[in-house]
Amino acid sequence: MLLSLANKTPGHRQSFSIGSQRDQLLFSRSRVFYGWWIVAIAAVGLFFSEPTIAVYSYSVFLKAVSQDFRVGRGAVALAFTFHNLCTASLTPIIGYMIDRFGAKRIVVPATALVGLTAIFAKLIGAALWQYYVFYAALGVLGPAAGPVPYSAIIARWFDRKRGLALGLMSFGSGLAAIGYPPVAQLLIAQSGWRSAYAIFGTAILFVPILFLTFLLKEDPRRDGLFPDGVAPVNPRWVAGSQVEGLDWHQIWPSGTFWLLISAFFLAGCSAHALPRC
Repeated sequence: MLLSLANKTPGHRQSFSIGSQRDQLLFSRSRVFYGWWIVAIAAVGLFFSEPTIAVYSYSVFLKAVSQDFRVGRGAVALAFTFHNLCTASLTPIIGYMIDRFGAKRIVVPATALVGLTAIFAKLIGAALWQYYVFYAALGVLGPAAGPVPYSAIIARWFDRKRGLALGLMSFGSGLAAIGYPPVAQLLIAQSGWRSAYAIFGTAILFVPILFLTFLLKEDPRRDGLFPDGVAPVNPRWVAGSQVEGLDWHQIWPSGTFWLLISAFFLAGCSAHALPRC
């Protein structure tokens, strides 16, 4: 076996000695591109993210919380308003922090804090303002543990197949939107709404953290790989180079940017507006 390794072709020995960049390229030809594993990890992270309990399951908790505090649903829904105000205000700041410190340094601790915050629902007393604080805290942490950091990572791993990768990543959110409400209803009926939040928080705290900590890689260039697993034609693409794209000063005057802002704003209004009964 040693002789067979020694008798490899010169081209193979040369590619082995050039460095990790060429080695990773040869390795990727015989294995699944690691970017697709990143997509799967991001989907798992979104399945156990803050919107799963604060948004997708909100309507299920609404009745139980209002009955427990003996107030109208409008008073309880004010917590959701605080949550959305915190999320909307802090999302641009989270985006800046992702650019400044990296997405992984943001999403891992934020996910852990979301889990801990949900577990602390067991400490909510008889005062409604405590529920407001609880939901506002989830709104503060939500942007850092939601689609924003995962989308930033996926954008680095994929170029030509970025749309497909983002769509597959969102599969985790879709499953959560389908699966969490009936599970929440069952947990509320058996253990109460505080324990239901705590159980969800325990799952968020322990299940995705291992994947995010040890398997989530933020940039393919740090491991000598390329977006989409294909070597670029541009020879200047090297490990550690700057990510290509527009900066903020080029983006904010763009009409396309403000059209996207308007579209997301209208989508949010249509999704969360409730008819007067």
